[in-house]
Amino acid sequence: MGIELNNKVLQQRVECMGKQICVNYDRFYTREHLWVKVTPDGHLKLGITDYAQQFLKKKAALVEFIKNPAVRDKVEEDEVFCTVYGGMYPDPETLESECMAFDVIAPVAGKIVEVNDAVLDKPQLINTCCYEEGWIATIQPTEDWKVTNALIRPERYIKLLQKAGSGPLRVL
Repeated sequence: MGIELNNKVLQQRVECMGKQICVNYDRFYTREHLWVKVTPDGHLKLGITDYAQQFLKKKAALVEFIKNPAVRDKVEEDEVFCTVYGGMYPDPETLESECMAFDVIAPVAGKIVEVNDAVLDKPQLINTCCYEEGWIATIQPTEDWKVTNALIRPERYIKLLQKAGSGPLRVL
């Protein structure tokens, strides 16, 4: 079922692994479950998808940048530059505490030109509004950037979700 405006689909809900996942049609996606929205100035604003945020188990508790966005660090395509950690939860089998972690992987090479300070202060924004206030960073792509195979359209991302067999996070 989708939300439409003037016969154009804006958003669609997809059943995946027993969860209802929201996919917005105004952006690209990656196979690693990031959304990527091209800004008017050609930069790429990105965040984690509704699918990924639902697997954090507990609300996002910490967003940690590996690269220093204050000095406009360069990132390479496929490089992990940030990690989103979920809150701690008990593992009933081992009786130890665990948390889920999601690695944010640069979909293109470029420079980090902006980070969402609101998400650093309140990581739960990733859970409550991952496609709007919950964005993570903006990357200025290298000059030779173009839409690559790393970025997929919403329709293809939905097909990827429908084939998903396991969650996108790692247990720590």
